[in-house]
Amino acid sequence: MQKRSKVRFKIPAGIDSGQRLRLLGEGTAGRGGGTKGDLYIAFNVERDPLYERDGADLHRILEVPWPLLALGGDFPVETLYGQETLKIPAGTQGNQKMRIVNAGVPRLKGNGRGDLFLHISVIVPKKLTHEQESNVRQLLESMAPSANTEDGGIFSKLLSGDKSKKKKKK
Repeated sequence: MQKRSKVRFKIPAGIDSGQRLRLLGEGTAGRGGGTKGDLYIAFNVERDPLYERDGADLHRILEVPWPLLALGGDFPVETLYGQETLKIPAGTQGNQKMRIVNAGVPRLKGNGRGDLFLHISVIVPKKLTHEQESNVRQLLESMAPSANTEDGGIFSKLLSGDKSKKKKKK
């Protein structure tokens, strides 16, 4: 005889897709009035759009403005457990990986949590004010290697916006 029944259980923190939970004595009865078997619950955990999971560790792309990467400073990061402050050293490069310890998923058969790995992505503004553009041009000029050519080098051509036309060969 088949019948429906409700079973209450706690889902352990840190469970992942493909893992199973065994509930002792919650299965169907054995043949000839034998004891009940076990019930297995299989989990399928929905993916999060912000985080990529790797066991107990989490990975996330973190977009940071390029001046902060150049100068260094504190940057707020939202984690599963609230806001943390990430200390970004001066000269941090894009595609660099930084870690916040113990900000990942709880370990199922252990203690503590995994880590949160932040993959740094550089934010470059699409539009600048006139003042911002002027400041960026000054910065670029001060960083440009000196090219000793008669017309000032490639950086002066790029920055001047000079679109002088070369004469075509006839």
